[in-house]
Amino acid sequence: MKYVVLFLFFLTKLALSSELEHGIKVVGNCKQRVKPDRVAVKFKVETLKNTVKDSAALANSKYNKLLEELKSLKLENVEFETFEYTTSPYKVYENKKRVLKGFKTRIGLNVSTSETKKAGEILQVGSELGQDFIEGPNAYVSDEKIKTYYEKCLVIASKDAQEKAEVVAKSLGVVLGKAFNVKEVTVSRPHYKSEFSKGMVMSDLASAAPAKIQFGKSDIKLQLEVYFTIN
Repeated sequence: MKYVVLFLFFLTKLALSSELEHGIKVVGNCKQRVKPDRVAVKFKVETLKNTVKDSAALANSKYNKLLEELKSLKLENVEFETFEYTTSPYKVYENKKRVLKGFKTRIGLNVSTSETKKAGEILQVGSELGQDFIEGPNAYVSDEKIKTYYEKCLVIASKDAQEKAEVVAKSLGVVLGKAFNVKEVTVSRPHYKSEFSKGMVMSDLASAAPAKIQFGKSDIKLQLEVYFTIN
């Protein structure tokens, strides 16, 4: 029974290989420009005090104030995430030895929202509170939007493959049959786009009005390898 199954498998593979050799293979393409629908900004509160208690207390106070001010913006579809909380001894080299200078506490906060137009206001909050470590704004495309455009691209690439195959068949004087083998060969999704460098010092950029941050579009690309029979 085992050998019969193997024989049928190789027979099927041989038949498919034969069809591939006598069919038409084309690659359907799709490329769409996609505008980001979310933006994220990372903040890091950092304090240095003589004791763990004092360092953590000051960091907590600054962090809570930052979070309170960001929440007051009433951003749509907002998400807050504390991604770091550490307190550790801070030592420096003096006279060829490490000397304890205090305890450093660092708290990281990531805020993301669908209101991309308010990126400047988010940055402004950090600037006015004297935040020294701000990363962003990072504009990106949500999974939901990527899924929508991906499905559209499947349709566009399929139609493109069909049209190409029809042109090839007509030029060769043959009748194009049905598609019998489809393979997704390339998918390129939009990448996270950071408008400012990491760790940029923003505390000196406070101004009366927030900047109107502009975000560019990204590409979503897809290729389908399609085989058609020849009648």
